Amino acid sequence: MEAKRSAERALIFTAQSIEKGMNWQMANSYMTSTNVLPFTNNTGDFKYQGYTQVDFQGWQEFADSDAYPKGYSEDQDYLEGNLSIVFWRVIDRLIRENHFSVLKMASPFFAGYGFHDRDQVLLRIINWGNEEGRM
Repeated sequence: MEAKRSAERALIFTAQSIEKGMNWQMANSYMTSTNVLPFTNNTGDFKYQGYTQVDFQGWQEFADSDAYPKGYSEDQDYLEGNLSIVFWRVIDRLIRENHFSVLKMASPFFAGYGFHDRDQVLLRIINWGNEEGRM
């Protein structure tokens, strides 16, 4: 239900911005800030939200050090980039080895990850409800 409310807010915000004369320089920023997702992007919207914060010893010090690799832009982060590859490999393996089969999955079923307060990244869609799209 929250995903529907979020989509409605995004529609209203974008329509108002265009009516007020949104210029081309700001269009991409507006569109990505109101990204419509088929699910809620806020764990606080779940009835039984629960997450654990895990701190890896030395990571923060490394991230703050001069030795921390820099990307081509501010959007590129060394640890997040490497973790993205790990998440892809884990999700791919879980799907290939059919580990999601014990779950009652929606059709379609989305598998992905997210960092901090950014939008979720969808890596795979399975359980399409037809033989052609099944994993």
